[in-house]
Amino acid sequence: SLLQQEIRQEEGHEWLDGIVESCQRAKITITQAIRTAQDKSKKPRHWVTTG
Repeated sequence: SLLQQEIRQEEGHEWLDGIVESCQRAKITITQAIRTAQDKSKKPRHWVTTG
């Protein structure tokens, strides 16, 4: 039974690692989306000021 618990813990850690990786990827995509959104919001203002 101890061996089974150890195996379950290892599987759980792998599962958590996968969640951490997906969260980090999500953060990267969110930051990129925010940057692109800011760039898009900046462009019209530039057009208004220059035009």
